[in-house]
Amino acid sequence: MNHKLKRASLLVFFFVCLFGGLWIAAGNTYASSYRQQLAPAPTVDDSVPDDLTQPVIIQKTDPNGAQLQDAEISVVDSNGVVQTNIVTTYDVTTLNMSKGEYFLHESGAPDGYQQAEDIWFSVNPTVDSRNGKHISTEDVQFTGITNLGGVRQDTEFGKIVYCINPEIKTSNSVGVASVQPMSVEDPEYFIVYGSKENLSAALSGNSYNDQTLNNLNSKFNYLVNQGYKKIGEPFEGMTDEQSYAATQLAIWATIQPETCHIDLESSVLVDGWKIWDNLEEWNGYELPQDDAFRIFINRLYNINVGPEYFDSEEAGRDIIIAKAKELFENAQNSDELAKTKYDHYMLYYNEQYGNGEIPEFQNLISAADPSDPIIVTMIDEPIPEEPEETPEEEQETPKKEKKTVNAQTVQTSGVQTGSAVHTMLWTMMMISAFGAAMFIKKEAE
Repeated sequence: MNHKLKRASLLVFFFVCLFGGLWIAAGNTYASSYRQQLAPAPTVDDSVPDDLTQPVIIQKTDPNGAQLQDAEISVVDSNGVVQTNIVTTYDVTTLNMSKGEYFLHESGAPDGYQQAEDIWFSVNPTVDSRNGKHISTEDVQFTGITNLGGVRQDTEFGKIVYCINPEIKTSNSVGVASVQPMSVEDPEYFIVYGSKENLSAALSGNSYNDQTLNNLNSKFNYLVNQGYKKIGEPFEGMTDEQSYAATQLAIWATIQPETCHIDLESSVLVDGWKIWDNLEEWNGYELPQDDAFRIFINRLYNINVGPEYFDSEEAGRDIIIAKAKELFENAQNSDELAKTKYDHYMLYYNEQYGNGEIPEFQNLISAADPSDPIIVTMIDEPIPEEPEETPEEEQETPKKEKKTVNAQTVQTSGVQTGSAVHTMLWTMMMISAFGAAMFIKKEAE
């Protein structure tokens, strides 16, 4: 009886533990799920992109450092997979490569040179120091504003920045974003790498599908990296201010490309920024290009300039619009964007909103810091020259001399050998004579 009771007790204990464990696990799962429902979803993600690259400059030289052409080289990863094949020219080859270990393998050397041994190298792209950082909106200001314009710069990191939401459309009304802070205390930008997901948060006032966000992401990537991005390095024939305005106009036109119209009574922009196209009528009014450009300048600098400003060639209206059109159209070429890899861009994200759905701060973008390039040099040694063939008559003399040297060596050795034999024979004769004398003496006794 005691044995049966003991077994029953063990079974009861086992099932109590089993169901108790399942109950606790279910409770934890529910609590975790509940907490996830309560926790707000992150607005932007500061993770590092998987496709960060580092420029790799490949040089193929002779021992004196001169670049060689027509060398056939493969770039191979650590798994033995060929990443690309190169035929060198007199210029270096630059590749944008992802993190990893690689080696160069030469399959064909230029004429007159020996094939070089494999060379290993490491690629380790660096992350932009701004990623995941907070900066005050007061650290982003226009510098050098004159009657001819200025450049908007992040003074904390020294980067040129561009606005990506000059206005947000809500229902049938238009809210124009202000440039400067209004009433929010301690506003900040949160800086992250640009991506489709982060753009979705930054452009939340507009309805964009995934494909549109992907396209915008690629175009922003092109515009900030191929546009004006460093003070003191404007486009050829343009000032810094004109270069900045052209790039900003191309970015706004990319977001809202339709023809620019205006409500004459309220002077509110109600459509896009593609102001180089033929301007259509709106409520019976055709907006002249100089008026459209004036509205752009007013939005850009948060100022109010009159039409007379654009009568001056100093303003550079025509070259600004022409450069903006060029950047815009290049960014639309999705086939080329797919083939060409540009550096990343950084998004300056701000969550603050003012009157209802009108943001008090604009979201900004700038070119990301690229990794410093690494240089990999593969050196080919010249093929050694073979000695010239000498006529037979000229070859006989050195051979005779060589035989003479060998003969002298043998003769000298023979003389030395004969001397040793004579010495040994004389010694044996002396010993024999001494032995014979001793034997005779003994017999005589």
